[in-house]
Formats: sequence, C-alpha cells, structure tokens
Amino acid sequence: MGEINKMSFRFSRNRFSLCLILAALFILTACSRVPDPPADAMKPRAPQKQQVEVLVYYPIIGSDGGYMVGEARSVPSSAKNIPKSAIEHLITGKPTKGSHGPYMRSINPDTKVLDLTIRKGLATVDFNRVFLDAKVIDDRQADLAVAAIVKTLSQFPKVKEVMIAVEGKTSGKVGGKDIEDLWGSGLLKKQPFSVSSKEKETGQNNGSKQ
Repeated sequence: MGEINKMSFRFSRNRFSLCLILAALFILTACSRVPDPPADAMKPRAPQKQQVEVLVYYPIIGSDGGYMVGEARSVPSSAKNIPKSAIEHLITGKPTKGSHGPYMRSINPDTKVLDLTIRKGLATVDFNRVFLDAKVIDDRQADLAVAAIVKTLSQFPKVKEVMIAVEGKTSGKVGGKDIEDLWGSGLLKKQPFSVSSKEKETGQNNGSKQ
C-alpha cells in the first residue's frame, strides 16, 4: 500500500510540474508575439519627388522705371522640359508680397506655353494666341515682358538667343493680330534677342534691375 501511495505522489508531482512548464511556455509565447503592423504600413510608399530650383524673373514697376526681380521656384527634377516649366511659373505666378515694388503682370495669365526648344543656342518659346491678348496698362509692358522671358531663360547654359513664337509662327498674324507688333510695341521685329554675358553672370542672383 505504501508503494502505491509513493507512486501516486510521484505521478501528481510530475503532472503538476508538467502543468507549470506548459503555463510558462504559454506565457512566453504570448509575450514574444509580435503584433501585426497596421494596414497602412503594409502599403508601399510613393517615392518623394526630387525638386530643382529655377529663378523666375518678374517685372516690377519702380519710380525710376521698370526692372525685374528673380525669385526661386521649385520644379520637379523629373520634368521633361525644365526651361518650359520656368516660363510657366513666370506666366501664372507672382513675386513674394511686400518684398518689392508694385508687380505688373505683363503677360495674360491664361497664356499657355505650347513648346520650348533649344537648338544650337537658340531657345524658341511658343505661346498660344492668348499671349497676344494682354491688357496693356503701361508703355513699358512689352519691354518688361520680353525682358522677363529672356532673363528667365538666360540661366540655362545652352541658351544664347531667345525667339518668341505664337502657335508656331514668329511673324504674320494669328487670330487677326500681328505677332511682331506685340501690343503696339513692334518689339518682336527685333528677334532673336541675344542673351548677354552679363545676364549669364547674374543668372543666379536674386534680383536684376534693367
């Protein structure tokens, strides 16, 4: 009888030890379990777009005449035509408020840049016909508009001269308006416009008086 009691005691003790081991394993497993990441973390993140800075020269009306001020604008480095993007900023944007004199929007903001090519040093910027529809409010407007286009393009090393076209034409009429007349100034008869070495040197400055 004593032998049976000893066996029963050993069996109970072994069963108790087994239960302790199983409980310990359960606790360890529960503690070491790594929670699943949130659903958003599983989604691939879109790569951040790299930006490059270009200088855009805006016309300003000063007491001693008109001049231009250059301000940095960001353009995606993946843009197929960075000079074209710079001119688009010139048309639709404006300089920082309060940092300069009165800003004159010299180009109709609805103007579209159809194309901009650079071949053998000649940059040709082709606008749609809205370019000819600017509201003339100052006799310096045409000079400042052309100067802003030329100055903005001067920062690109390959550009030596600038030509302005309207829907593929540099002379004649588009929509009943004479291209070379440009708002009554006759300025585009003088094309192409040369980019001076001085403009190249100041192409990285923040401002440029004309």
